[in-house]
Parts: sequence; C-alpha cells; structure tokens
Amino acid sequence: MRWAGVVLAVVAFALSGCGDDGIDGAQFVEAVTLERAYTDGRGEARDVNTTMFLNALYTSERELPVTLPSGTQAVLADVSTINDGRDPFPLEWAVFTARTREGRTLGEKLRQGPRRVTDKEQVVSVGFAVPDGDEVTEVRMRSIVDVWPFRATLKPPRDDDT
Repeated sequence: MRWAGVVLAVVAFALSGCGDDGIDGAQFVEAVTLERAYTDGRGEARDVNTTMFLNALYTSERELPVTLPSGTQAVLADVSTINDGRDPFPLEWAVFTARTREGRTLGEKLRQGPRRVTDKEQVVSVGFAVPDGDEVTEVRMRSIVDVWPFRATLKPPRDDDT
C-alpha cells in the first residue's frame, strides 16, 4: 500500500505544473525508493522508507554564498524526499555529484538546508559549478557511512513528449 501513496504523490507533483487544459506541458519524474532498517550510533532502531526525485534543475539567478571558478555557472538541483517510514531519510549521510552532457563529474559546491513542503516531503537544493556551455544530465547520490551504503541516480524532469 505504500507504493500507492508514492505513485499518487509523484503523479500529483508531475501534474501540479499543468494548466487547465490537462497534461500538456506536464513534467514527468523518475523516482528512486530507498528503504532501510538499522540501529543508529545510540542503539536506537531506525526505519527509513523514502522516495527521492529530482524535481527541478535550474541556473541560479541570485548570488550564492560560495565562490565559483571562472567560466562556470551555478546550477541548482532541487531534490525532493517523501518520507513514508517512521524515520526521515538522513540527508547528512549523502554526498551529491552531477554528471554533464560533456561527461564531466562535478562535486557539490553548495547545499542549502532542507525546506519542508508537507509533513512527509522536503526539498533540498544542491549546487554545482557547471562549465559554460555544458549542462547537467543527472544527479547522483551516494552514502558516506558504512551503516547504509546507498547509491541513487536521479534524472531531471522531462517533458511528456520525450
């Protein structure tokens, strides 16, 4: 039954940008589900079941609190997490990288604190210094802890006609 809620949430998100004329212009997202039951460092049991997706990828129009190399632009990836487990997904255990059309792998330059959207959903913005003329084709996430060695690849939203 958890999947039904996740599918409805993803469909609702995908359709939320539509106009009155149905699904024209809708953005579709590919979601990744990460589940894990583990015991934390204090000996407390944790149960995480979260669905993650890349809901937006855009060039920052405002100045960021980091210095970027010359010849690059700040591209932000908004990553949504929908927590269906008892415990939230531990974002502090993740590191993000971006892959570009030119085959580059870029490390994150900035991570803003998560913004709460609903009781279950939050969005974290991760920034990358993308060389001028290149573009991000996917965002990868991997664990930095041994307790849960997760990996995920998040694809940008795509138009319904691609």
